Amino acid sequence: MTSNFKTGFTDPRIHGAYDRVGCEKIRKMVYDHVVEKKPKRIIEFGAWNGLSAVLLAQGLRDLFFYNNDFKNIRDASFYNELFDENSKKVTKGTDSLILKCEEDCNNPTELFLYDLYWDSVSQNGNLKNVYANLKEYNCLGTTNIKFEKRDFYEWIKAPEQFDILHLDIHNSAQVIEKAYYALEDQIEKGSIILIEGGHSGIHWRDYESLKYKLKYFSCLVEDIKPGLSIIKKQKGV
Repeated sequence: MTSNFKTGFTDPRIHGAYDRVGCEKIRKMVYDHVVEKKPKRIIEFGAWNGLSAVLLAQGLRDLFFYNNDFKNIRDASFYNELFDENSKKVTKGTDSLILKCEEDCNNPTELFLYDLYWDSVSQNGNLKNVYANLKEYNCLGTTNIKFEKRDFYEWIKAPEQFDILHLDIHNSAQVIEKAYYALEDQIEKGSIILIEGGHSGIHWRDYESLKYKLKYFSCLVEDIKPGLSIIKKQKGV
């Protein structure tokens, strides 16, 4: 067991889409959306080294301590053997890996981390790095974390329910449109989609087109690459 578990936002030093100078605002914004939304389930497509996964998981971790009276939780090393035994199944795509939160916790949450390729090549998912970074930033044991090899375009044919979807799969206007129309029912019910990329990260003509076509699309951060956009139904709409 470990005590004095650190909570609150810690700005991660992890190589990823939001690691550039000036992106501190984006990183904190991703975390803040989790804390404010209080989601039961977050799904991410495009894990890379786990920067955004850590931002999302930190928010879920802090909600865990808000909803539970745990003073001590399992040391992160508890999960090492489980990870070592099952990580190859994830990279091969034969099975998923679930790291469960503390037993008997109230209102357990879920973080599903999906990537098309967990092969660590270029910007593909690096499973070992994602796990190591979640462990380093105290994000294990406070939410159910699932790692799985999934194709986004197959997933949207029969999508799971989610409260927040974080999308970082070489986003383009076409990707965002597909996501919007495939997930429109969930969006209407209050689910939100956070999208890597904003006015500075998406070609400006595509950006203007998206604002015109998609009722709930807007840019949260325009002036810092890669930017951050959101699809969210506005209150009263």
